[in-house]
Amino acid sequence: AGLPGVVLMENAARGVADEVAERISDKSAKILVLAGHGNNGGDAVAAARWLAQKGYSGVSVYFAGKIEKASDELKRQMSILVNSHRDVRISGLRGVERSILNAKYDCIIDGMYGIGLNKILSDDDIRLVKYINSKAGYKVAVDITSGLNATSGLIMGEAVRADLTVTFGCYKTGMFFGAGRECRGEVKVVDI
Repeated sequence: AGLPGVVLMENAARGVADEVAERISDKSAKILVLAGHGNNGGDAVAAARWLAQKGYSGVSVYFAGKIEKASDELKRQMSILVNSHRDVRISGLRGVERSILNAKYDCIIDGMYGIGLNKILSDDDIRLVKYINSKAGYKVAVDITSGLNATSGLIMGEAVRADLTVTFGCYKTGMFFGAGRECRGEVKVVDI
């Protein structure tokens, strides 16, 4: 339809934030947003901003990617978030600020890897996913759970176990094959 990527990302992020707000009404809820270095991370960062705009005061972002691989859209969303919501805590950009992960959260939003994942996760990413899976809190996947191949449903080393997957445009076949059914949780398709 000719919509630029930034508009699609904005619509996707608003869809994630709306679905989270529908399930978690407490505006003081502690929400951790995990962002990878690709456009899935950009969606997650923009969702963090939308939640802050909706009045959620406990939003934190942890950058779980590699800064040298950061997509232009992720960089744009980080800049917008920093400039518009200075109260949102952002950690992980220097690769050593992991203490944010130790806190308790009511909701964890997974935006580390998206539908393009086609390789086994690194050992560090597998440890992070296992750690996230061990934490309490309602888990929401952005488009697809990190670590799940969107086409085949194969787990690429380890996958986030989501309570809800907010996917964009249409279902992904990997949600119905292999381990997809056990990782995805409830699935909500959002038109972006």
